[in-house]
Amino acid sequence: MQPKKNSVAHSPETARARLDLIASGDFVPDSMEELESCLTELFALARMIVPVSAIILAQARRRHFSGSTTDWAKWASALTGYEGAVLHHRRAIGDMLLAQRGKDNRVFTRLAALTEDRLIVLTRLSHAELGAFMSVNTVETYSRDKLREAVAAWLGEEPREAKEPELPGFLKMLDIIQDIEPEEVIRQVNCLPTANRCMHGGIVMMAAAVEYHKREKNVEVLEALKDALLDEAKKIEQAISSKEG
Repeated sequence: MQPKKNSVAHSPETARARLDLIASGDFVPDSMEELESCLTELFALARMIVPVSAIILAQARRRHFSGSTTDWAKWASALTGYEGAVLHHRRAIGDMLLAQRGKDNRVFTRLAALTEDRLIVLTRLSHAELGAFMSVNTVETYSRDKLREAVAAWLGEEPREAKEPELPGFLKMLDIIQDIEPEEVIRQVNCLPTANRCMHGGIVMMAAAVEYHKREKNVEVLEALKDALLDEAKKIEQAISSKEG
């Protein structure tokens, strides 16, 4: 007689092994102890994704791709699916964490527990001044906007007022777009008028972002963007060729 999938005979010995079996459909936890253990392990792993992947990406670039940012970006994108600014933000976070590793483990531990949006804000600070900034700022309790203000004040920048009268709702729109999964957008674009509006809006937004990075001379971001656009151009050519064929 075969034991049931949820029986003790089939219960894995570790929480991580249970997660693998749940994902493959071979096991579903039943007892409260197992359910709590699986959730605890799952969310512990989720919290590690940003800091650990950032360190790995930064270390790979330092040790194996120091002479070619483009090759590093292609390698990293193939493994993570990240592209452009997202990929370079993650690498910048990794550089920040590596700089604190061994130098100030308390700062490293505090950084590793932060969400990605706040870590990105902190990358504006030099590695040398980060510890001092965090010694007088409880960044763990700050929202992203409050942290932005604190960093700007530390750098001696004048507070920037959002130009809402000129583009009402613009900043809110950006926050909404940033939180949307790409797959969800693809599902929503199901007719020609919507596709045309998305295309026009995307071109305008991309052009504005490119102009900013050109002004700031963010060469690495521009290189990554160029590679991504060339890849998309190839896909468009393939689509055109298949249609003509």
